[in-house]
Amino acid sequence: MFIRLSRLLLPVISLAMFIGSGLVLYWALTTPCEIAQLPGAKKIRIAEKDISSEVAQTKPRLETFMPLFVRRFQSPLYDPPPPPTPPPPKKKVIPPPKVTLVATMPEPDGGGSVMLTIKSATVVRQLGDVISDGKTSAKIIEINSQDIVLEHEGKRVTVSYSE
Repeated sequence: MFIRLSRLLLPVISLAMFIGSGLVLYWALTTPCEIAQLPGAKKIRIAEKDISSEVAQTKPRLETFMPLFVRRFQSPLYDPPPPPTPPPPKKKVIPPPKVTLVATMPEPDGGGSVMLTIKSATVVRQLGDVISDGKTSAKIIEINSQDIVLEHEGKRVTVSYSE
């Protein structure tokens, strides 16, 4: 109901305001403007000053406005698209530490394993220990009878006797 009433009422109000402003403009243009002088008022004369010499001295030069002529006042109609983002750098894949498995001793509570490292040193490590070759490291997470499982950078790596 309100929408139907406003659809009818808004054009009627707009038309009435347009006609009213037209009538005010017509009245202003057709009515003569008379200046009434009060009885007994004195006439005042305003002294005129010649300012043509001042205007000639302060005449602006073209060089003053040259930066405005060079300036570009229009902008594009849309924002340019952002520059493409560069692809992320490729992550270097670091291999797990190189170890040679010599023997495993699996036990129910997590057995130890004997292995030979790069430096030809024989070391004994338990389940949960971290092995390192100086460059990378890995954690022992599982010990089986034929191999061990290392966790390196979130990946599982199996080391068996043949490696």
